Amino acid sequence: MENHYFCSTKDCHVVYFDTIKKEYTLSDIKITVHQKDDSLSTPVCYCFDWTKGKIKNYIENELTPNPLDHIRANIKENRCGCEINNPQGSCCLGNVTKYIKDLA
Repeated sequence: MENHYFCSTKDCHVVYFDTIKKEYTLSDIKITVHQKDDSLSTPVCYCFDWTKGKIKNYIENELTPNPLDHIRANIKENRCGCEINNPQGSCCLGNVTKYIKDLA
């Protein structure tokens, strides 16, 4: 079985690739990929439905729950499924943190 790797480069159409040069591109993937899509409807947190637009609205209007607090609380309760839900295959908290930082 070949290991697959995630490509987070925005300008690259490849999402996954392996060492034998097999590639899965954006057109092969059923969901939008946060790192490659600027649409406000694109999820940054795939488990708890935090889209770019929703995060932007909550941060700009100082609404609660704060996305980071909401995600952390759910992680603490073992409700996170990032390994399966996030195309990156890992926790989204870093992506959400970076997105919020970039909004400032």
